[in-house]
Amino acid sequence: MEHKDEDFVHIPRIVGFGGEWLFEEGVTTDALRDCQKKVAKALFSFDSSFMKDGDLLADYVSSLVDVVNQIRKLGKNLNEKKVIEKILRSLLKKYGHIVVAIEESKDLNKGGLDWLKKVAFKLSA
Repeated sequence: MEHKDEDFVHIPRIVGFGGEWLFEEGVTTDALRDCQKKVAKALFSFDSSFMKDGDLLADYVSSLVDVVNQIRKLGKNLNEKKVIEKILRSLLKKYGHIVVAIEESKDLNKGGLDWLKKVAFKLSA
């Protein structure tokens, strides 16, 4: 079911994360808490992620993009540029030259997560 902006109401946050929460009007407190716990768990997973030896670049980036999409589906808006910067910071040092090339390219500002995912797949091939 497609929702419009007027279908949502601002509900104050319970978990200690900033930003605005958007949920359907009439949501129960238990449902709100449950959703915010899921968001908090996903945010922690995203924030504490760092690439490990043996991880493939494409798989790692794809898994983080999946976590970000889960967070967004739960109603939490994340700044695209900050998400990309976090992903780039969490890569192994051996990908430093790739990080520099991506940061210096003008595509970073307009490419978004889909663009980053495509770049990671191309570089992993």
